[in-house]
Amino acid sequence: VGTQVLLDLTKKYNLRLHQVSTDEVYGSVDPFKDVVTEEFMYNPSSPYSASKTAADLLCIAYAKTFGTNVTISRCTNNFGKYQHPEKLIGTVISKTPKNEKIPVYGKGNQRRHWIYVDKHNRAVMNILEKGKIGKIYNIAPPKENWLTNMKLIKFINLFYILLILE
Repeated sequence: VGTQVLLDLTKKYNLRLHQVSTDEVYGSVDPFKDVVTEEFMYNPSSPYSASKTAADLLCIAYAKTFGTNVTISRCTNNFGKYQHPEKLIGTVISKTPKNEKIPVYGKGNQRRHWIYVDKHNRAVMNILEKGKIGKIYNIAPPKENWLTNMKLIKFINLFYILLILE
């Protein structure tokens, strides 16, 4: 409902709305098999991704029906200074110095894209300045930058060890 309220105001006052969505609207994809473009089929697999899908579809419908000034971006996993500590990187950073067990789903072989939050913000600003109304933009680093969760955990642990030795 929140997105529809914003869209109604955008339409009424002829404003611009940028919907910050998520790549999770595409569901589970294999980064080495699937070529994910902005036209990739919606396949949400969680309540969060389903709500983002619904918001995206509302934005698209308003743009088509009313000509509302809307753009959408879908980004991969963000990380940065103020990331919530319950997220993977925050959890690893908080547990490593205490030598606590790090919870890992399965064997940690899930591949993820990671992008620094400031880089994501710059991409959104670029869309706001140069993006075409009614268009969707995926924001992600190159395919080569995919990491498994275990590789990321090991990297953070190694970084911590190097900090201690310094």
